Amino acid sequence: MNMVLAWFLLLAILLIGVQSAVEEGKQGDEAKLIISAVLPDSPADGLLPVNSEILAVVAGEDKLSSLVPTAFSHFMTVNNDVEVAITYLSKNKTDTVLVSPKMGVLSSSSTQPAIGVALALVEVKHYAILPALREANLQTINLTKGISAGLGNLIKGVVTGTADYSQVTGPIGIVGYVGDAAAVGITSLLYFMAMISVNLAIINLLPVPALDGGRIIFVVIEAMIRRPLNPLWAGRVNLVGFIFLMLLMLLVTVHDILRLW
Repeated sequence: MNMVLAWFLLLAILLIGVQSAVEEGKQGDEAKLIISAVLPDSPADGLLPVNSEILAVVAGEDKLSSLVPTAFSHFMTVNNDVEVAITYLSKNKTDTVLVSPKMGVLSSSSTQPAIGVALALVEVKHYAILPALREANLQTINLTKGISAGLGNLIKGVVTGTADYSQVTGPIGIVGYVGDAAAVGITSLLYFMAMISVNLAIINLLPVPALDGGRIIFVVIEAMIRRPLNPLWAGRVNLVGFIFLMLLMLLVTVHDILRLW
């Protein structure tokens, strides 16, 4: 049912409309210029948030008339000796910051003035019902593959002692991510819910006692030996698995609290 829920959520996103990157020159009138990344230690670092929408770019009396990546880059090159006022929209709030382009920011061109942002044109793409059904199937499969691979790498890292526990979060951390997703928009919140649902489905199938995956192992063993397992020992094994899960949840919760501090 977690997988079914994820599929329905992804279908709802596709029917509502999902933001998709478009090639410059092929965008519609409603395309938005989005900051997709910010280079560390660049002029824009700490001033312009990722995923914010650029609304206006002004340098003195010169104003950027076309909000597209190439025009933005050219504007920074022309106005390399002044502070540029950039107005952006992030989490339903509008703000304006002053940024000074400088050389040496881009490794590909040390002589080109830049502020250190990667830009993308995005617009909302709406799906008809039949394409949405096919795309929901594809996205559910891809999401399942991606999360399974990530979980597999985490388990491998735990065994080898190289796991990155900063990527693990519990209920406290999830609440914060829900708030961030909701601030971006309804489709982001629905997608986050779908991702959590797929996570729960996959984790619940792990061969750990007290999870459904552990129960499946018991059923397979009973099918092989053609008799029920001793309920006393089965209960003890499930109890050990339950204690392990509770200890894991406690450790993750402590990690979430420390990360908040």
